Amino acid sequence: MNQKIVAGNWKMNLSLERSETLINELATFTVPSYASVIVFPPFPYLMMAIQGLSNRPIKIGAQTLSEHNDGAFTGDVSGSMLKDIGCDFVLIGHSERRQNYSQSNLQLNMKVHQALSCHLKPIYCVGETLSQRESGETLQVIETQLLEGLKGISKEEFSQIIIAYEPVWAIGTGQVATPNQAEMVHSHIRQFIQLSLFNDVLINTSIIYGGSVNSKNCENLFGQPNIDGGLIGGASLQSNEFSKIIESI
Repeated sequence: MNQKIVAGNWKMNLSLERSETLINELATFTVPSYASVIVFPPFPYLMMAIQGLSNRPIKIGAQTLSEHNDGAFTGDVSGSMLKDIGCDFVLIGHSERRQNYSQSNLQLNMKVHQALSCHLKPIYCVGETLSQRESGETLQVIETQLLEGLKGISKEEFSQIIIAYEPVWAIGTGQVATPNQAEMVHSHIRQFIQLSLFNDVLINTSIIYGGSVNSKNCENLFGQPNIDGGLIGGASLQSNEFSKIIESI
């Protein structure tokens, strides 16, 4: 069975005080032995989260990283810095980074290699826009994101990577892909990884769904055979809601 994952992306939300309260609430959570729970606070709150959840079953990740390890890159944060402070995971290729910062698949590929070299586990995000879905390009777009973004990754390295399918039209909009829609794409991603990236070598990787997931729809989504969990946005900012999602996994 693939590892079950519930990941909470805080994005650019919460004050220092509210973050501390949420971290204290997360510290009381129980996580099933077959699952991993990860939270992705904004950079200023990473150390507080790492310290507050030390020796607890919840892991910490960063929302992005530089494709460079060091140098004159004002405002960037390197993978080695993130690893030094205690991060275990990093988001790469979230649609908001792709769209708002024009991050290309080539640049994201550099970030994936950088994360792996620093012993960070990437959650690599793929997904189509509404116009791409309506024009029937969903699978082609995702295949390109996988081929270009994961170029040069070995089978051993791939065991450290989680894939997140996030249809752009469902992120923060309240719209959610139906369980059947999400399952179809997840199934295709799994087959594409096996057949096209690794020449029919079976690869066990977790593929999680993101896009307006909440406690009311998560059970139906997580019940699909190729959906291994969720990348949660707004619902991860409410401890009661996030707890219910974890319990449903």
